[in-house]
Amino acid sequence: MGAFASVPDDCLDKASDWFEKKDFLCQRAVSPLARAAARRGIRRKIVPRPQPPNAYPRKADRLPGFDQNLRVVRFDPGPAGFAGAVVAPLEMSASPRAVEAMGRVFGAGCTNLVACGVSVQSIAALHSFVTSTNGGLLALCLTGTAVSPDALFLMCRASPNLLHLRGPRFVSTPDAAIAAIGEACPKLQDVDFSTLGSHLGPAERWGRVFPQLQSLVVCPEDHGYYQPTRLDYIAEAARVSSAVKLDVDGCIITEYFVASIVGTPVGDRLTQFGTSHGYRDTVIELEAFLAAARGFPNLTELCIPQGMTIPSPRFIEDLSRLRNFESIFIGADGVTNAHVLACLRNNSLKKLELIWCYDITRDVLDDIVSTQAATLEELAIILCAEDSPHDDDLYYPLGITFSALLRLVRACPKLTKLHWQHVRRDGDVTRSILTSGGTMCEILAERGGRFRHDWT
Repeated sequence: MGAFASVPDDCLDKASDWFEKKDFLCQRAVSPLARAAARRGIRRKIVPRPQPPNAYPRKADRLPGFDQNLRVVRFDPGPAGFAGAVVAPLEMSASPRAVEAMGRVFGAGCTNLVACGVSVQSIAALHSFVTSTNGGLLALCLTGTAVSPDALFLMCRASPNLLHLRGPRFVSTPDAAIAAIGEACPKLQDVDFSTLGSHLGPAERWGRVFPQLQSLVVCPEDHGYYQPTRLDYIAEAARVSSAVKLDVDGCIITEYFVASIVGTPVGDRLTQFGTSHGYRDTVIELEAFLAAARGFPNLTELCIPQGMTIPSPRFIEDLSRLRNFESIFIGADGVTNAHVLACLRNNSLKKLELIWCYDITRDVLDDIVSTQAATLEELAIILCAEDSPHDDDLYYPLGITFSALLRLVRACPKLTKLHWQHVRRDGDVTRSILTSGGTMCEILAERGGRFRHDWT
């Protein structure tokens, strides 16, 4: 009990975050300090966060580290580190001595370490903490640190079971160090290193090094309109990788890029091509879409991203003759009802997402009903058309309305998820939400789904 009394309260609280019910019972019996820590831990676990209206059902939130496979330790920066954008490595608020002490007490139970640190002493303390986990780390995030390549390798060598790794963002990690880390941690499924010192994207730099990656990311972080040049490296990565996803957000993708992946194990596993809801403009050549439809045998989801322009509905028809898609996302410029109708007529869709398609009208809802009523399960219409929830709005006679969406919901018996987001206008929406909107919520809830309504 004397040793237990010297443990700081924050350490006791960290231990409580990992405990199950039986552990709390044992902790309460140790000492008055431990009993107080157990009470605080129980209080944190049982209080759920307030839920917004129409939210998806979810379990009460638990602090990171509660589940046995995710025990998190964080060494965050001081208060100044959270002010504004991070442009340099940050020193942790904890002292190196405290970090080493945490490692001795809790290191063996930690599976997820998130840390910053700059000084030699802080980096040495982090290495000490990592070694104290006895190889149990599954995730290591050192984005905000000044960890050198040699120190990063030593930490990785001490963590052969790593699945997720984030290297320092502001320190260059040479290709030789990345290759050594690949040998030391053969189970890695998700990695990221600094873009400093290289002009190549992730798939080109380290796609071949980590065969267990679940996604081949093509564009470097904070870049846009990136066009990969080492297609031979990408082809090699596609031959050895276990990836099931191809992330081309922010890229310029040509048919030659697609050809480098066609016929590889990754190409045969891909079910999606393109990018949806990307944060960076993406350009995919039309011939690249056609090559993907021809060459990826399991492709079922098509994503035509923001930043593209579809020349005519005939292109959609040509694409659909090569492949029947179950899911289509369209965020391209200049999309009209005719483009959407070409998608609808030539595919049996389960999911359709339209975003920033300002030139469509609510007539597209009738097109959806006439072609996809028997199969459609999910529909998202985000910032499209001249939205106006009021049926009697003379200024936006072709705008999407609550009542029009209600007719669609009633006509599509398999539809369970509907997401509508539009620009809020003066005088919106109380009466419509209570009538048509409320009815949609009830219908979809009976089917086990939901109606999500947002405005901006």
